[in-house]
Amino acid sequence: LITTLDPDTNIINFTAVNFGNSANYSNGVAWTNEKSSMTSYVTGLPNSPTDLGTCWEAGLQGGIDRVNQARENDNLKNNETYVLFVTDGNPNGWVDRWGNYQQQTAGLFVQAAYDAAVPKANTLAGLCHFYGIFCGDADGYAHLNDLITEAGGEDVINGDTTTAIESAFEDIATTIVNNLGAGSVVVIS
Repeated sequence: LITTLDPDTNIINFTAVNFGNSANYSNGVAWTNEKSSMTSYVTGLPNSPTDLGTCWEAGLQGGIDRVNQARENDNLKNNETYVLFVTDGNPNGWVDRWGNYQQQTAGLFVQAAYDAAVPKANTLAGLCHFYGIFCGDADGYAHLNDLITEAGGEDVINGDTTTAIESAFEDIATTIVNNLGAGSVVVIS
């Protein structure tokens, strides 16, 4: 992804948020155009997450917040924005109507968690180029595909192998570079 984006040559602004078994996302990396910050973030991601929960709602809210930050920043607001929603799990955590975080068995699909993510996905698809990348089992891919497709997102990639994930990132990065002026990239992992 970063090699193809080539931030040493192209003006690319990058940010990332992390999400897991919480109602809140955390900062992965603040907006930056420094290749070393981008590379450090990506290489520092764990191969086997240990939190065993997936709150798509939180990750998508992080994307919305970062896209809105870009729109408020004079240096970023006129750029096309791309959100890459990367997940390795079925949605099983959500905030209920009383504002309480709920989570059911890790790894299993929970309809209430999916339903909580739908409005966030719809919002993101209206704000940016929205991609989904799934790095897990076929069941989770099918649910992410439904979410992104129904929101009107760009594409969903089934990253069932390292090669598939690398190829997906390269294809998306090539699209971004070919559309330069597309200087804002949000990666949600």
